[in-house]
Amino acid sequence: MLHQISVDQITRQFKAAFFDLDGTLFDSEPLHAQALVKACEQLGINLEGIDPLHDFLGKPDPAVYRFFHATKMVPQGVSQDNFINAKNSHYLANCKDIPSSKWDDFINPGTRELLKILKDKGILVAIVSASEEAIVKSMISNSGIELFFDHVIARGQCFRSKPSPGPYLSALRHWGLKGHEAIVFEDSPTGQKAAVLAGCELIRVKTFTPQANDNLEAIDNFFRLIS
Repeated sequence: MLHQISVDQITRQFKAAFFDLDGTLFDSEPLHAQALVKACEQLGINLEGIDPLHDFLGKPDPAVYRFFHATKMVPQGVSQDNFINAKNSHYLANCKDIPSSKWDDFINPGTRELLKILKDKGILVAIVSASEEAIVKSMISNSGIELFFDHVIARGQCFRSKPSPGPYLSALRHWGLKGHEAIVFEDSPTGQKAAVLAGCELIRVKTFTPQANDNLEAIDNFFRLIS
């Protein structure tokens, strides 16, 4: 467990830094929830008794669909692909509607500053996300931080998604690294479990997803690491 972690310690101790996207780099869970509501309205899925923002925090779209299917909420003929395509279509439309001047309202404070330091120090930087590649690339491109990332692991690029360690193991294999050589930033229990199982050092990001876990180093925003 790390204590009082700083960017200087990160650049000395690790060769790579892996960032989750939703809830870690961006306050995007409300965007996902909004897209989910629109997709369910489109497909005839009744969300009565469901809190779209909190009930599916950190869960990939296939897991959400499986929940709906298991609880018999999915109308006949609506496949997993139908559901995911509808939800992602609404999500991408929401992203396009955000003016460039408003992206700072969604990005974690200190993100650009931290990423620039890591890049300048030669640290390998990747996004490891349960979102689809189109969503990941839309987020980092529209917000202007795409140039800081050397690699992206998105949903569909691994056989299993978080909480499986597969996505983080894939990122490690990409550069031939061992788990202890990478530090992971995650907000949700699902992603945190994946990082730990992959053998990586973990920092919990509680900017947008506050949770109690005294066993993990936690930061409120990325300026915390720089200062």
